[in-house]
Amino acid sequence: MGENLSILLVSGLCPPWHKGGPDIVAYELHKALRKKGVNSILLAEAPIDLQLDDIILTKHFNNIFLDLTSNFFNKHLRIRHIINEFDIMHFEILPGIKYLFFTDIAEMLGVKVVATLHGSPIRDVNLKERMSGKILSLFNCRVALRNISRIKHIIVNSHFMKEIIKEDLAIDGYVIRNGVDINRFMNRDLEPPIPLEGEYRILFWGRISNEKGIDILIKSAKSVVDEYPSCHYYILGDGPKLASMKKLAFDLNINKNVHFLGFRDHDEISALASRSDIIILPFNHISNISDNAPLTVMEAMATGKAIITTRVGGVPELIQDGINGLLAEPDPLDITNKTILLIEDTKMRNRLGNHAFVTAESHSWDRISELYIKFYREII
Repeated sequence: MGENLSILLVSGLCPPWHKGGPDIVAYELHKALRKKGVNSILLAEAPIDLQLDDIILTKHFNNIFLDLTSNFFNKHLRIRHIINEFDIMHFEILPGIKYLFFTDIAEMLGVKVVATLHGSPIRDVNLKERMSGKILSLFNCRVALRNISRIKHIIVNSHFMKEIIKEDLAIDGYVIRNGVDINRFMNRDLEPPIPLEGEYRILFWGRISNEKGIDILIKSAKSVVDEYPSCHYYILGDGPKLASMKKLAFDLNINKNVHFLGFRDHDEISALASRSDIIILPFNHISNISDNAPLTVMEAMATGKAIITTRVGGVPELIQDGINGLLAEPDPLDITNKTILLIEDTKMRNRLGNHAFVTAESHSWDRISELYIKFYREII
């Protein structure tokens, strides 16, 4: 299906160093495209320089075009040589400072350029940094806007983001949803990394930060545990709010029922999910539109477990309330009510989980990669 098609996918950090959703999306798309016969090469950052059969790792992106030493021209020629080998260069990351001249080189070589926008560069500007950080963030935004203006083919992962991009940038993006690796979450024979306690087990995974709503979950847990003392919460992830969230659980006297397990890989998540009853992803706000189509929601659906998440951003495009999950407002009371409803109704839990898995199957990378290939062929 993808024969005679060459794609250079430009990503951020590459596994095992990746940190965020867009990096995972790029890596999974890359693997799926190669299975379809596409000559896909992933160009990504890493602590080392290394060229594999299908991945080019470089540690020079941070200064690749801002270095005005004699290395500038060597780096420029290297990137030119790489880009020239492909039909399409596809940014799965915001084309900011690190990729200052990539679009110019592609244009000179006649290589088509595609960008997936996971957020709006205008709304991603961080004005809470120190002055040097603000200047860098604003400059990165300006470079990204300059590069995006030169890219004719923009992909977004939700209709919510399509409207944001249209409002901010006057661009009509093409919607292709994120995919999910179904097989990664189907292995239920894996042993969990720790023994699990409790009659009812509730699972969360993601970055421990404000926008993920972990404080909402813990405040809700207080009310749920008061009514169901045998209910235990397992929180997977790391982030800037980890210490304060542990303190909140301690202050609410539910620290024996709320277990912080730190960062866990997908096998460990799968093992924990298979022994859990409910998955809760209480996104709080989308101030920077970073969770317009959260990958964790797709991953949660792939576990086949009942999901409670919030009516935020593009999430309602993935979860149909009462069909393949429950949608709540981002506040502890509504999360509590939905949690107790599922604790008390086993049939509903099973029904929602089964329908969630069917939804995840329709978003497998095998199917989503076919949409990308169709898109690529249309623009060549």
